Amino acid sequence: MAISPTENINVREMYLSDIVDIYNIESATYDFPWSIDIFRDCIDKKYDCFVATNYTKLLGYVVSSITPIESHIL
Repeated sequence: MAISPTENINVREMYLSDIVDIYNIESATYDFPWSIDIFRDCIDKKYDCFVATNYTKLLGYVVSSITPIESHIL
């Protein structure tokens, strides 16, 4: 029986230890990537920061700002 790819994905809070992997994805994807310091600041300022992993590898990430008035995916 095949396992659906989504069954192997874990979403969790972003940690400072994830920043190098996040930056590697960011810099490979965007012409003007956020710096490591920007990601560190987002975690320190308590933005809504999450990563998707397959328990061994970081697959993706999201940084957002959610308030009762408005929300932004940064």
